[in-house]
This record gives sequence, structure tokens and C-alpha cells, in this order.
Amino acid sequence: MRRAFALLACILATQSGHAASVRGMAVVNGTKVHLSDLFRDLAPGQDVEIGDAPALGKTFVVGGPQLTAIAAQFAVDWPDASPLAAVTVVRGTRMVDETAVMPALRDALHIPAEAANVEIALSGFKPVAVPAESPDRIRLTQVSYSPQRSDRFTARLVLGPADNPVEVPLNGTAAVTQIALILRHAIRAGDPVLPDDLQSSVMRAATIPDDAVRMPGEVEGLIARTSLAAGAPVQMSQLAHPALIARGDPVVISYVSDALHVTASGFAMQAGGHSDIVRVFNPATNMVLVARVTDHAQVEIVPGAVPVPAGRHGHTMAGSHTLPML
Repeated sequence: MRRAFALLACILATQSGHAASVRGMAVVNGTKVHLSDLFRDLAPGQDVEIGDAPALGKTFVVGGPQLTAIAAQFAVDWPDASPLAAVTVVRGTRMVDETAVMPALRDALHIPAEAANVEIALSGFKPVAVPAESPDRIRLTQVSYSPQRSDRFTARLVLGPADNPVEVPLNGTAAVTQIALILRHAIRAGDPVLPDDLQSSVMRAATIPDDAVRMPGEVEGLIARTSLAAGAPVQMSQLAHPALIARGDPVVISYVSDALHVTASGFAMQAGGHSDIVRVFNPATNMVLVARVTDHAQVEIVPGAVPVPAGRHGHTMAGSHTLPML
């Protein structure tokens, strides 16, 4: 009978025993290391905090002698205790990279997600380590961005929990881009500009002049006022119609209204191409008129333009081609 009771006691002891073993590596989520991070198979209720976790991105090693001391302090049954044992403790970390930041950054800069014509570049940004257990929340504060004045922006990136956030300064550029027509090759002053001379290019919107040519057909029949460089946007102010009249040429001056069409003769005081505004001299009235060039040797008075006397320095004799000096 005594032998039976002894055998039963051994069986119960074996069933109730909790022999622990060490972990080779412990990934700690949180700021504290627990006993269960170092040892497996602890007895129920035995797990406790035993110290601080490594800083983000850091590790430390708990060696055999220290493990033995910890086991003794907290009554851990560790039958395989050895001075050669070791546990590497790693702080649970996740990395927030540029791809993760971009949606929040576009929102902070008030750039619609569907806007494909905006190029955002971060300066010197490196992935940021945050606790693995922290909420997946990305915020930006202190945002400074004025696209009307500059492409540059600054902000602070705030990650992790509100009570203990990780903050990182951000800076970079957010450039709105636009399709522009640029010259395939340089063009000399006076040479015609043809639609085939143009090609499309993506450029920063801030560098495109307000009067840039938008459609290739807009340059039909125009010439370069000055030399134009290859690769630059073409401006309407850089183009002109070929001269239809030269200074001193005789011209037919027309005045056209709903009920009246009057013509007179005169002389051009300026060279001009189609639709250019020029001054013309009418000897019959000794007046200088403002007119628009409509064709070779033909101009049309600009409605509302006030004639100006030619002045005492002008020669007004009939048939004289000498122009008045204003």
C-alpha cells in the first residue's frame, strides 16, 4: 500500500511540474521585458515584468549567468541551466517608409489623390522605426507650403501613439507639372516656326510662361521675332506675323462699320505683319491713325482709336512720301 501511494505521488508531481526552457530570441512588443520573454513553459501566474526593453531598433543579450540569477529570483524551474545559454532580446519594430508617408503627405499638402501631375520628392528621408505595437497612424503637423511662391514644403511627421509619438522633420518639393510645347531645335530670328518644330514635354508648371503656345496650330504662319533656343517653351510674344508692309509703304486705309465703308490713301509709319497694330499717316487730313494690318498694303482703322495731328514737324504736301515726325 505504501508503495502504491509513493508511486501515485510521483505521478502527480510529474504532472504538476513546470520545467522551463530558455528562448533563443525574444521579440518584445512594448517597453518592458517579461519573464515569459526569456523562458517558455512558466507556471500559471508566474509571469512578471523584469526590466526595460531595448530602445527602438536596438537589441541586448541576456547571458547564462544572468539567466540563472533571474530563474533563482523568480523561482523558475530551469533544469537545463547553463552558463553557455543566452537569449537575444529584440524590440519589436516596424519601419515606416516613404511609400507609407506619401498618402498622408499629399493630403496635408491638399493635393488630390487622383492628381497625377504632381511630383513629390522628399529630401534625405530615411525609413522611421516605430514600435510594432503602435497604431498604424501617420499625421503631419506644422505644414508650410505655398505653391504660388515655391515648390518647397516643410512639415513634421508624427507617428505612433498620441502619448509617446515619434516625430521626424520632413522637407522636400511638390512640383505641379504640365505638358508644354518646346522647340526641337533652335530657330533664328525671322525664320518661320512650324508645327513640326514643336514637341510635347512635361515641365514644372511654374516655369511655363502664361503666354506659352498651347497648340501646334497656333504657330501657323508665324515667324520668330528673336532667336529661340531649343528645349524652351515657345511664347506667343516671341512670334510675329511676317511683315506685310514696311515703314514708308503706301497703304490703303479702310474704315468699316455696320453702315459705312470708307477708304483713303496714306503711308505706313511702322512695319507690321498680319493683325499687327501700326500707325499710318493720312496726308489728306494731316492726321496719324491707329490701324490693324489686314493684308499687303492694306490696313483697317481700329474702332475707337483717336486720330492725332501729325504736328508741325511733318511734311503734309500732297504726293509727298516724307513721313511726319511725332
